[in-house]
Amino acid sequence: MKLPRTTGDHELRMAVLIKPNGRFGQLHMAFIAPLRHLIVHPALTRQWERAWRDRARLLPECTSPQS
Repeated sequence: MKLPRTTGDHELRMAVLIKPNGRFGQLHMAFIAPLRHLIVHPALTRQWERAWRDRARLLPECTSPQS
């Protein structure tokens, strides 16, 4: 995760590291890649963004959400 900028914004970065085993593993990864990139990863990112906004909203004003 990138350090916060002076404006208080944050940036989420995600890495998915997968090592397919054998020919079937390579075929499987090629088949599900579009699903992961178009549906799964964006949904996870939206969920994390929502949780981060809710966390910041629930924290007392004197507490900074940086951890």
